[in-house]
Parts: sequence; structure tokens; C-alpha cells
Amino acid sequence: MLPDYTKAKEIFRDHLFELFAKRIKAINPLSIVPSKTIVEGDGATIVRENGESAPFDFQGLSSSITHTYKDIPYKTVSDIYREFIRMADEFAEQQFILTIKQVDKAAEKVGNTASGGLTAESFFELTRKRLIPFDENGQMKNQMLVINPANVEYIKDLLNKIDTDPELKKEYNEIIEIKKREWHDRENSRRLVD
Repeated sequence: MLPDYTKAKEIFRDHLFELFAKRIKAINPLSIVPSKTIVEGDGATIVRENGESAPFDFQGLSSSITHTYKDIPYKTVSDIYREFIRMADEFAEQQFILTIKQVDKAAEKVGNTASGGLTAESFFELTRKRLIPFDENGQMKNQMLVINPANVEYIKDLLNKIDTDPELKKEYNEIIEIKKREWHDRENSRRLVD
């Protein structure tokens, strides 16, 4: 009987899973969003800071490698790594698209969208509606704009205009100061409850 190499297989499996997770984090810009593993069920409910609950159903993501018995003796570790990276890339892309769809659906539901194109005023309005966290130095944390690649230059120009036009910059800074106070109040009330 041939040896099973159980320990070697466990180490290799763990290494591949770690590679898979790192690759997904590297590819999916939304992987910084806090997540929690749920091992059972077909859905869950998110309870937001304001007490509102949002139930959702789990969605399936998949990627696979298929081999025939004839191929296996000729596969090298490098071949397996490349296939595993391809799987991770496919999975990350599916995860990103699913997350964007969920964010879009949630934004539509609560009215955090800008119809008719993004302007300085609609950008300000969207900023007023967001819950923005800040660090201990008063800097915004975990802020990311996810935009269609076709709109990147337009958004860069818009943000530059807000930054260089004194009136727009003043209005933006006033909004951020309000958001800091709101965050500070939320943190203080949360500490009292904890």
C-alpha cells in the first residue's frame, strides 16, 4: 500500500487556502469591508448602527478545476498553483460583482443615489446621507469610491473642482465637520451602552 502523506496534504491544503484568501483580498477592492463567516443557513440579517435591520439571502459563488485521470500524473505543483490562482481570480470577480449589486440595491432602497449624473451638489447630498467613521485624529476611515472606469476622469475632475473652488471646498468641509460631530455623538452613545 502506498503512503497517504496526510500531514503533507494538510499543509499543502492550508497553504492553498491561504493563497486563495490573499489573492481574493489583492484583487477585490471591496475585500476591506468587514465580513464574518456564517457556516449555516441560507440568509442572515444585518443590524445597522441606527437599529435598522436588513435581511438578505446568501448568493452562491463558485469556481472549479477539472482534471481527467490521464492529466493528473503530468500536473506539477506550479500547474496546480496557476489553476488555484485562476480560481481565486474568478471567485474574487464574482464576489466583487455580487457586492456591487448588493450595495447598489441598498443605496437605491435608502435613496443614496445620484440620478442624472454626479455634480458637486449631488456629491454633497450623498455625503450628507452617509455614515462616515473617523479615526482618533479626525481623519475619515475606510472611504472608497467605486466607479465605472468610463467615469474615472470625470470624477477626478469633479473632486479636483471641489478641492480648488473656495466655495465648494468650504461647503464640503462644513459637511465633513457635521459628519465628524455625528460620528462623535454615535461613538459616545455607543460607549455609554457598551
